[in-house]
Amino acid sequence: MPDDDRDVRFYWPSVSGFETDGSLSFRFTGSEGDCRFTGRVPVATDNPDFKFWAWIHEHRHSLPAFFEEYYISSLRQHFLAGHQSSLMPEDSVCVVVAEWSGPARMVESAFRRELATRTLPIPVRFLSTDSADVDATFPQLRPFLHGWGEIFSFRGGRCDLFLAPGRHQSSIPLVIDSLFNHYED
Repeated sequence: MPDDDRDVRFYWPSVSGFETDGSLSFRFTGSEGDCRFTGRVPVATDNPDFKFWAWIHEHRHSLPAFFEEYYISSLRQHFLAGHQSSLMPEDSVCVVVAEWSGPARMVESAFRRELATRTLPIPVRFLSTDSADVDATFPQLRPFLHGWGEIFSFRGGRCDLFLAPGRHQSSIPLVIDSLFNHYED
C-alpha cells in the first residue's frame, strides 16, 4: 500500500475485460517513490469481490476511465448498499461543489475565473453535492464525491474525464488548465 503522497495506484476499468476462464482483469498503473509501474489485477470468479468488480466492468463507460485506488472503498460501499443505477448525462462538464468545503469552493472560484477568459466546446454545469441534482444526473458517480470540487466530463456517452483538484489545492490552476487543454487536443 502506498505510504507517500507521491505513491499512487490507478485502476483502469476502461481497459478491463473477461479472460477465457471467466475471471476479470483490470489494468493498473502507479508509482512508488521514483518507480513507475503498470500491470493487471486478476479477479477470479471465486473471489468474494467478483460481483463488485463485474459491476465496475459492466459500468466502465459510465465510470471514469481511470481512478485512484482511494475511491475503491466508497465504490464498494455504494455497490453493497444496492445503489446500482447508472445514468449518462449529455455531453457536458460538471463541476460538483460543496458549500461546506473550502477546497470545493476554491475549485469553483478558479473554474469560474477561467471560464471568464476561455470557453469549452461543451456546456459547463455547476452542481451541489448536497442536492438531488447529482443523483438525478449521474448516481453511479456519487462514490467519487468527497468535497474536493470534483469535475466530470461527459462525451459520446462516456465519462471521459474525472478530476478532483481540491485534493491537492496547490495544483488547482494546473488541473483546471489541463481540462481546457484536454478539449483543445
